[in-house]
Amino acid sequence: MKFIIWGAGLYGRRARKFFEGMVVAFIDAKSSLQGTMMEGMPIYSYEDCRKKGFLDDPEVWIVVTPRHFVDSIVSFLQAHQMQRYFVLFDAARNFYDASLQDILQVILKNHTAVKVEMEGFDCLHAMLYEKLLEAGKHPVIWISEENWEREAGRIACLNWDIRRGDGACSRVVQDAKILARTENIYENPALKKFHDMFAGRRCFIVATGPSLRMEDLETLRKHGELCISMNGIYHAFPQVKWRPDFFVMIDLLVDSYWNIIDHMTDVPYKLIGDSKMSAWSKKHPDGVYRLHFTGGDFTGADTNFSDDLVQGAYANGTVTNVCIQLAVYLGCKEIYLLGVDFYNVLPKEGRVSHFTDDYDDEMGRDDYSECYTDEFSLKLMGEGYRISREYADAHPPLKIYNATRGGYLEVFERVDFDSLF
Repeated sequence: MKFIIWGAGLYGRRARKFFEGMVVAFIDAKSSLQGTMMEGMPIYSYEDCRKKGFLDDPEVWIVVTPRHFVDSIVSFLQAHQMQRYFVLFDAARNFYDASLQDILQVILKNHTAVKVEMEGFDCLHAMLYEKLLEAGKHPVIWISEENWEREAGRIACLNWDIRRGDGACSRVVQDAKILARTENIYENPALKKFHDMFAGRRCFIVATGPSLRMEDLETLRKHGELCISMNGIYHAFPQVKWRPDFFVMIDLLVDSYWNIIDHMTDVPYKLIGDSKMSAWSKKHPDGVYRLHFTGGDFTGADTNFSDDLVQGAYANGTVTNVCIQLAVYLGCKEIYLLGVDFYNVLPKEGRVSHFTDDYDDEMGRDDYSECYTDEFSLKLMGEGYRISREYADAHPPLKIYNATRGGYLEVFERVDFDSLF
């Protein structure tokens, strides 16, 4: 099986790395990209791919990676009688943060029977199907009754053991978090030192919304408050003496920030996500810790809240949720959110989602316009906050308050920031 990646943006580039050695080209609708190269791969229009004969090869499947144009792209492919396609986000959302070899080793170690059953018709299971065949296994893909008719055209393209039914097997691969728990590929015992480190203390989670005031940061410093912050908060450092006790970043584009993170010596603890595992083969200064995380949004569960940071955390759409889980792991019982405006997330052009205009300068050519839209991101973040609220409600005396000046987040009880001192 070979792949053409539809979309030369962030997700397309990440998928290409996961499908290493199996990608023949990119497709992108932007004429400015067509005819250029991306990471050693040519970028074509769909029509150019057809003319070059790629689409006549029965081994070639298209992987649709843009998050927000899935329906229109799928409709286009079907209108052109192209059934050999997968939608990236039909698979476990963060599978491409692992390596295919790691995932395969987990399965082979924990499923000793010849028959290996998987649930879902997606690009991850397609890759695993072929690798399991090579390993002498008998892979089976189960497709639910409700999806069987919808998938009939694509199923017909493959001579695989694909079966119809619900609940016939336990999923081999549900998400990268389950893989981590199964095999401890990503756990980080070094984080155990933080468990209950500040038991009983109150904590402020300082986000980077436009309502954040520099004088509020100085208030936190003068009162010696325990603070967790994130992402581009360092843009405030030239203006204030305040520094957070913990800095958290799970940015997919973390490579753009390593020089800043490694030189952030006045912040005691930096917890950095493992979206780029290659970064952890390099030595980082003391105080920089690897934190496993998964998006959480692909599981459809209401329990995506981790109180064991050694195993990892759930982002649920925003790093703020990871910070909440860190505060709980530290043993804090009162958690106050500041600067969590819950505004629409927008592309860089005209963005008003942060406290400074130069917030995204480090990203250079990259931006989040492909990753988020207003409706999608707000729904995902809102669900994540709801999960955090429900966790707190189920674990008294833990309480989470919103001390943000204004904004639109109403999941948590509101408090006036000034009244806390």
